[in-house]
Amino acid sequence: MSVLAMAIPALISAGTSIYGALTSGKQNSAAEAELRGQKQRLDNWYNKNYYSDYLQRAENQSLLRNLRETIGRQNQAANQTAVITGATPEQQAAVKEKSNTAIADVYSQIGAMGAKYKEGLDNTYMNGSNNISNAYIDLYNGKAKNADNLTSAGLSALVSAGPEMAKMIGK
Repeated sequence: MSVLAMAIPALISAGTSIYGALTSGKQNSAAEAELRGQKQRLDNWYNKNYYSDYLQRAENQSLLRNLRETIGRQNQAANQTAVITGATPEQQAAVKEKSNTAIADVYSQIGAMGAKYKEGLDNTYMNGSNNISNAYIDLYNGKAKNADNLTSAGLSALVSAGPEMAKMIGK
């Protein structure tokens, strides 16, 4: 058997290994680009939601609008009653104090809901970030395994062709 005949399988093995490595490299690059995009989208989503004014959310605006309307009607009714009954300024101030307390309570509840909302955002962000980190780890482990397989295939081809080539060279 000639040296060329023995080298052909080794060259084919090396060629297919190189082709596999190049194809795998392209796929890994695409996967890394996708993961970077996911991380950027996650960061953008988090920053937009976490740092937005919680009071400007539609449900809070509706709640505050309804509160203002209700308090306005109650104050108007209290003023009309005060005129009819001749209520003292102290009695009118007490009614307004109840309204202010109700407003403060609603703002306090909105603040608590905002804190809970932000906590939920933090949890969602951390879960998403952990998932992306795990995907990177899997990708890097795959790259390491591919490199190991490529090295093993090359060494196997060299080892299998080596004794026969040594015999041929020795003749």
